[in-house]
Amino acid sequence: FNCKGCVHETIKWNPGCVKLKIMHCEHERIGSESDTICVPVPMEVRDHIASRTDGHTTAPQLFTEITRQFMEADVTPMQVYYWWSESFKTNYRLDDDQMRSTCLLIER
Repeated sequence: FNCKGCVHETIKWNPGCVKLKIMHCEHERIGSESDTICVPVPMEVRDHIASRTDGHTTAPQLFTEITRQFMEADVTPMQVYYWWSESFKTNYRLDDDQMRSTCLLIER
């Protein structure tokens, strides 16, 4: 979302009832842009990550896959996590408004 934070929803399903706990957290920024070196992740690696955001593959599992399949790609676990989470968001961020997005997800 615009604040670069995230909303964590915990949904507990009971017959006829949904218990929803929503927490907002902001990620702490480490370092400044001037002391950050950005090494781009190759598009074929990003495509592979996007194809594996099925809800069953975690970012650490993907990192292991990528280091085996794309040995020439110099990627870090944090880069894999970033692209995994960005791709995963497209499946679950249904509206720009956080509360409406949560409600739409529950209604699915």
